[in-house]
Amino acid sequence: KWNYEGLESKPRWPVISILVLPLDQTPGRLANDLHPDNDSLGSSRVFEAVPALIRKPILEGGIVSSAAGAIYSYYVQSETSKDCAGFPEIVKPTTFNFTNATRHLELFNVKHFIARWPGTKQALAQSPDWKKLGEVQGWELYELTTHDGRHVFIPRHEPLAVRTNDFKLAGLEWIYTIQALDRPFVLLGPEEPAEPAWGKVLSADEYMSCLSSLKKGEEPPVVFRPIEQKKGMITEEEVSDGRIRFKTSGIGLPHIVKCSYFPNWKVKGARRVHMVTPDFMLVYPEQREVELYYGYTLPYNVGRALSALGLVAFIALAGMTWRRRWTARRGLRGVGVPTSP
Repeated sequence: KWNYEGLESKPRWPVISILVLPLDQTPGRLANDLHPDNDSLGSSRVFEAVPALIRKPILEGGIVSSAAGAIYSYYVQSETSKDCAGFPEIVKPTTFNFTNATRHLELFNVKHFIARWPGTKQALAQSPDWKKLGEVQGWELYELTTHDGRHVFIPRHEPLAVRTNDFKLAGLEWIYTIQALDRPFVLLGPEEPAEPAWGKVLSADEYMSCLSSLKKGEEPPVVFRPIEQKKGMITEEEVSDGRIRFKTSGIGLPHIVKCSYFPNWKVKGARRVHMVTPDFMLVYPEQREVELYYGYTLPYNVGRALSALGLVAFIALAGMTWRRRWTARRGLRGVGVPTSP
């Protein structure tokens, strides 16, 4: 009953109405720390309902079998909360560290953060990167001022490529290495073709050696070519559930989309969509306007075709059965069936 009787009936409804609802259609994602008092709003997971209330995406671990980005969200939650949710077995949890969390939150395009735990609120208040927007009944809303809330950006360095059998583990190792966040890696499967622009494709061992050097503050054994930040500019970004459109002056430069990669994503205005650390999408625009859209792969189309054939076969079989019964009944009426006196 407590979970389903309605947000508006709760004494702490103003936390939602004053801090959350005005964020409708604002740039970037919303995140929050995990605190037991969130249950007093109606559910300990109440902020996961934000996209159903307003047009505002969130950062959330959610179901592990959903988008691959869920596993990285768990790690970020451990940096922002005193107590965090359980972890998938492949994730190595960390301790509270809002300095590193701010870097990760920017990476995942989090623009707003709601905090309840005093430790999280203190870290936000002391950081020059966060601006306090409001406070209601102990919950505080902050805005991250280090970025503009766009989902698409041009990285500081040209990506390198690594061939891996487990892109999730490779992405996690990159997330763990805070010094690597401005040095993206394209994650290639065992048979996936490489682009000439990436040069030598690293092996899994070479990739781990590179991350190890970065952790130690040493120059990695590979060269990352810097990108002049004024060389390209992104404008007119539009993001919906199944479509991402943007305009850019950086034709030929790498553009990273802060949304989980999946093979069904297709692109117009670029040759193809690549997976880049941790599991974002990477495109190289060939024209000013680029559009990514959620399409269908060959296995999906084959499945749809087989489903359609099955439906046609079912209708045909049902029709034949009905026709046989109808013919049999007409035959009986034509011959006549004797009745007992």
